[in-house]
Amino acid sequence: PKDLKALPVCHVLQERMQAFKDSIPLFADLKNDALRDRHWQKLMESTKKNFDMNPETFTLQNLFAMELHNFADVISDIVTSATKELSIEKGLVEVTDTWSAMKFAVHRYMKGQIGRA
Repeated sequence: PKDLKALPVCHVLQERMQAFKDSIPLFADLKNDALRDRHWQKLMESTKKNFDMNPETFTLQNLFAMELHNFADVISDIVTSATKELSIEKGLVEVTDTWSAMKFAVHRYMKGQIGRA
């Protein structure tokens, strides 16, 4: 109704709902398993916010209080980098595992009757 939209409380409520809507993708980003301590440090430096990672105190209310939705692009970039780094780390582990299991037989090279190193 138009009467309600004219009330100041309606504008406040709309702003809060928009902030919540903008924050939802951030929750998924911040929950990403690829984030390591170094990424959290970079997030804190970039946003100039301190994150207490204690599950007892790291609440949804605290996330909203930090207004992280204002740093959505920065957070997204850091999470994207973290995801790519994790992919590279997994690839390195796979390569290491593959090559560590390989056995090579080295035979002395002979040219005619002469052995070569």
